[in-house]
Order: sequence, then structure tokens, then C-alpha cells
Amino acid sequence: MQTNRHKLRVIAVMLILVLAVAGCSSGGQSGGSTPAPGTGSGESQAKKEKVTIEAWMLPVVSEEKWQALADRFNAEHEDIQVNMTVLPWTNGREQIKTALGAGNGPDVYYIPVGLDQDYIDAKIMPPVTTLGVTQEELDQYLPLIKTNSVDGEIYALPLAYDIVMLFVNKEILKQHGFDNPPATYDELYNMASAISQATMENGKPAVMGFQFRGMDEHLNFMNHIWETLFKAEGGDYITDGKSSINSPAGQRALSYMKKFYENNVSIPGISAIEGFENETIAMIPYIQTVASDRGWYTKEEFKDKWAMVPMPKGSVSSAGYLGGHSVAVNAKSPKARETAVFMKWLASPEHATLWMERDLVPAHDLEKIDPAIKQQIEQMMASRAATWDSIYKQLNVNIEAGVVELQLQKRLGYTQRWNAVPNQFVAAVTGQISIEEALTQVDRQVDQGLRR
Repeated sequence: MQTNRHKLRVIAVMLILVLAVAGCSSGGQSGGSTPAPGTGSGESQAKKEKVTIEAWMLPVVSEEKWQALADRFNAEHEDIQVNMTVLPWTNGREQIKTALGAGNGPDVYYIPVGLDQDYIDAKIMPPVTTLGVTQEELDQYLPLIKTNSVDGEIYALPLAYDIVMLFVNKEILKQHGFDNPPATYDELYNMASAISQATMENGKPAVMGFQFRGMDEHLNFMNHIWETLFKAEGGDYITDGKSSINSPAGQRALSYMKKFYENNVSIPGISAIEGFENETIAMIPYIQTVASDRGWYTKEEFKDKWAMVPMPKGSVSSAGYLGGHSVAVNAKSPKARETAVFMKWLASPEHATLWMERDLVPAHDLEKIDPAIKQQIEQMMASRAATWDSIYKQLNVNIEAGVVELQLQKRLGYTQRWNAVPNQFVAAVTGQISIEEALTQVDRQVDQGLRR
């Protein structure tokens, strides 16, 4: 009996010692382990290895709003830090292209809708499906996402779209007997001519019926409005691998522009935007963002006088210019996973209302996104119902008329065409050179670029 008690005491002591040793080695499981310096738990290790990615964007929205987006992303993602750089429109695209070409570019960057052939040739962009973007996610976008494709693969995610719209001063039109905006380009010319002739003073119209040119006088905007007319006439930029704007469609489009100036309906050298604002121009074509950018919605003496309407119909359709803003990943970045996370987050439909503050068109099909996000977008549209109705009418016309194909053509010889069009076409519409010569010169310069 005594022996048994002794054995029990020995066993009890041994159990106490075992438990004590186990407790010391565990460091107290209930309170969490305390790792040795440099080893760390999964959570602390993730924080220690926070990945920083560089994002270079253009001012689609203000620098402050870009930074607010980066700050929000950083707050939501403990393992990724985004450094946001906003470059100017003047040379931002060239800065991005130069840096990427030199091998020291950003991890994620702005690229226009339609992509850039130089980027494609340099294989700077990976297909987004290799970065974790699923086909289900791609299916949520409008068909216009195909403008960012190469051989069926999407290489950049669109944020939002630009389109050219017609802006009309309703009061001026009504004063001259026009209750509705023009439905065709012939109507537009006749209305504009009537207004200009009725207000002629010393050989110049005091109120021009129409003006093509914009704030940057011929540069960006000559390309935009040219494409609008060219598309309405059924033109193609490239045929059989060569530039083909010297075509019946190209000749009709440029001849149409010229007759406004040769018949004194419009006066060269007058800014379309400033003239529209001070009510000395009745109608102008422009990118839809101009209204919010210039404060027309809130300008007290002007806000009820103007309207944004779809473009008139040409020989073939009412389609026109399409542009927009996308984001792509640097294929050479060693941080592809983290960069892809930011790209997907930035291009998600939850940010659509930010781009919509400038009337930029959301990139997603609203019927395919989260109902709660769709509701937010529709509420914002309701605040400018007439404007958004016109924008979507024009957008749908562009899609139905095959503007995607024109975008895919446009990337070929883009830089050469962009630079050649203003110089040649200004000379043509002001009568310094012939229509055919201007178109031929642009074709020649584009073809030189294509042969490089």
C-alpha cells in the first residue's frame, strides 16, 4: 500500500515537471507566440515585406483625386503601397513611353484606349488574363474593351471613355427659327450658314453658326473632329496594310470642313470654346468632358442656354470619335502580382462615379455589375438626365457602327497621323493646299511610320 502511494507521488511530480516544461516552451499559447527577432509570424512578416509599386497616371481627374485613390487603396491593402505620380497631358505619355523603353518605367501606368503600337511591339504589356483577371470579369465590360485587344487578348483595362458630342446654344438656335438641333450634317451646315449670314457685320459673322476648332487650336481637336467626320462617312484608316484616308470618305469629310471657311460661315482663328461661352458661336463639336471642366452646369447666366446632343448623321452613320483612358501593367515589373491587384481595383466599377464627375462614360455594362454599384451610377446619371441620355445614344451609335475596328486601325501609324493631320488639314480647309494633296501627305507620312 505504501509502495503504491510512493509510486503515485512520483508520477504526480513527473506530470507537474512535464507540464511546467511544456508551458515554458510554448510561451503561453493563450496570449499568442512571441517570435524571435527576424523570424516573425505570418502577419508581422507580411507587414515587414510590404511591396511598393509605382503608378504613373495622367490627369483624367485632378492630382488630388488620384492621390486620394492611392491613399484609399493603401489603407485597404496592408501588404501593398502605391506611390502615385500624375504627369501632365502635354508630355506625360512620352515620359511613360521613354521610361518603359529604358527599362526603368513604372509598375503600372496610364495608356489611352486603343493602346499604342510601340508598346505592343516592345511587348511591354502582358495580357491581363495572365495577371489574374478572369473572363467573367472581362465580360462585365462594354464591347469597347476590344479596342484594348491584340489577337483577341486584352492588354489593358479601361477606366472610362471619351466621345465627341455636339454642343448647341438653344437660345441662339431659337432666335433664328430652329427649335431642334441638326439631325444630319447637311442640316448642320444649313443652320450654321443661316445664323452666320443673319449676323454678318463688315464681312464677318458676329455670331458664327458653327466652329470646328478648340482651345488648343487645331492640335488635339483637329484629330478628334476629323475622326468624327471620317467615321460618319464610313472611312477606314488602314486598307491592305497602308494608310487610306485619301479615299472618297476622306475627301467628303475634309471637303465638308473646308466649306465652312471658304463660304465665310466660320472664321479661322477663333476659339470654339471661348466663342461658345460668350455666345458668339452657336454650335461646336467637342469631347463631352468640356461642360464639367469649364463649369457650364453651374455658370449662372449660361447653364440653361446650352445642351449636349448626339452628333448628326453623315453619309453612312452618326458615329464619331472614341477615346478614353486605360491602365496597364509593366511586363518587366518584378511586382506583377501586387501591381495587378491595384490595376483591377482601380478599373473596378465602384470607381465609375469618380470618372463620371467629368461626364466620362463608365467602361462597364451596367446590366452586368453589382446592383448596388449600378444604383449609385444611375443616381448620378439622374442628376444630369438629358446629358447622359444623349451621351449613351451617341455611345451606342458608335458601338453599332463598328468604331472598335477603326480604333484598332488607328493605333497603326498613330503618332505620324496625329502629328500630320493638324498641319495638313489646316492648310487644306483654309485653301492653301488642295484636299487631295493634304490627304495624300498624311497617307505618305503614316506609311513611312508603318515601314519602320
